[in-house]
Amino acid sequence: MTSGRGVWDRLDQIPSFSPADNVQMHLLAGEKLAVNLVRMGPNSVVPIHAHANEQAGYIVRGLLIMTIDGETRDLTPGDTYIAMPDVPHGATSGPDGCDVIDIFCPPRQDYLDLAAKARADSAR
Repeated sequence: MTSGRGVWDRLDQIPSFSPADNVQMHLLAGEKLAVNLVRMGPNSVVPIHAHANEQAGYIVRGLLIMTIDGETRDLTPGDTYIAMPDVPHGATSGPDGCDVIDIFCPPRQDYLDLAAKARADSAR
């Protein structure tokens, strides 16, 4: 909910959207940054892609096998990463799935659009 110059919400009340099979996202976005909770089911894949947004991530739960610019690493809770703008990257979750917090600067327009659609659908 937007109030004056702030945005207030509860994660469990932010409708999720799914940009890939078995991947759910909850987006909190302002004007210049976005925070995204990503919940990936077991062995889920976010294909290699690139975008103009800088992306930082923090692994909360599980295993994330992350590839950035051809380099692959196994990331576990407490690990972080940054994918610079326009650099190819993608990920696969481990056998128990994973939860990741992603931060985008600026917010990704495609995710803003998907989040707005999810909110509109949940209001019906």
